Amino acid sequence: MRSETDGDNLVDFFKENLMVAKMFELELEKWTKETAAEVFREVLGYKSGFAKGLSEMVISKSSKQRNNERIAELSITTERHEKDAEYYKRQLEELRGDVQVLLEQQTTYDKFISTYMSERWSQ
Repeated sequence: MRSETDGDNLVDFFKENLMVAKMFELELEKWTKETAAEVFREVLGYKSGFAKGLSEMVISKSSKQRNNERIAELSITTERHEKDAEYYKRQLEELRGDVQVLLEQQTTYDKFISTYMSERWSQ
């Protein structure tokens, strides 16, 4: 029968193995304290307070910082969408012009066929 501490030990064991596996995915030159902290945050998430074993504070991003980052991302996306909208607007105007030319040609053709058929029937 397992106790509650056994379950905690299994979770800790899994987390440690996941962190070790992520570190081994990196090249040896990239094994730094900062990389270890990044892997720690990736596996365990952000947590305020002292991060055990890293001898440093892990401070989560402030909501203002996250909002500023989100605003920057949305600004870039907005610019791209505005450029796309301008492109498609130009394409639409071009197509409208082409359709207008086709309609004019169709009208001319219809008049020609009508005249031709009436002359042919009158002969």
